[in-house]
Amino acid sequence: MTHQTGSVLETVKQWFHELWEEADTAAINALSNSGTTMQGAISELAAPQNYGEVVTALNDLLKNIHFEYAYPVEQGEWVAVKLIVQAQSAATGDDVRFTGQIIARVKEAIVTELIATIDYMKMLIVSRELV
Repeated sequence: MTHQTGSVLETVKQWFHELWEEADTAAINALSNSGTTMQGAISELAAPQNYGEVVTALNDLLKNIHFEYAYPVEQGEWVAVKLIVQAQSAATGDDVRFTGQIIARVKEAIVTELIATIDYMKMLIVSRELV
């Protein structure tokens, strides 16, 4: 894994790519730290120390995960962006598409705060896990 510096959006893209698209849970430690805070629908599970378990569980449901980033707005250390997630259901092989928004704070190429509103219910329904 390469640890690069760049824009706030580029750091977030790198983190999502390595963590979700490549399923490399080492990205958690490389691009965040013990002080990183996470908020969202799975915030009880999403502390950095156990975020790898969340990544592994969701990667068991979805294959070939790919993110598109729409309408990014950067302001200093912060970025807000709409995520468009495309993948395939591990259960059926069907295409899966759902969206979400994130707000992230990046300091010195480390994600220090992440606020995510991902449509997990739609993800589970279209991946055929709740039908």
